[in-house]
Amino acid sequence: NACGCDGRHLAPQPGASGESARLAEARAIAARADFSELSALGSGCRVELTEERAISLKQLRAVWAHLDRRCGVEGWVGWKGDALVPQKVNLYDVNKYVILPATADRQCSFVELFASSPQRPRFFVSHWWGEPVRAFI
Repeated sequence: NACGCDGRHLAPQPGASGESARLAEARAIAARADFSELSALGSGCRVELTEERAISLKQLRAVWAHLDRRCGVEGWVGWKGDALVPQKVNLYDVNKYVILPATADRQCSFVELFASSPQRPRFFVSHWWGEPVRAFI
């Protein structure tokens, strides 16, 4: 799945009929989103080993271009309901507006959407999901 975990956050929640609210929201966002910057990177492939799902700087820059284009025109809001600007978008926001919607149908990791082969990391960069993506890149 998109985040590399066991997918419990995508499973139907108690009281939810069929899809979970989060997956339904992701599919609704995906229906109106244009993922052209990401699909331009490649058609993707299955990468069995999680440790071979690294993301390159070129791919991160494409994610930035994607969120920079979509954030304002789609009126993204943060978890407090405040309007987001691209410079303030963090990974929680990217997960909501980009990763989950882009991967909802294929139920794959984000990198598998555009990788042409396994991508082994050359570096490991630790980050906090709450920091702005632009600062991370």
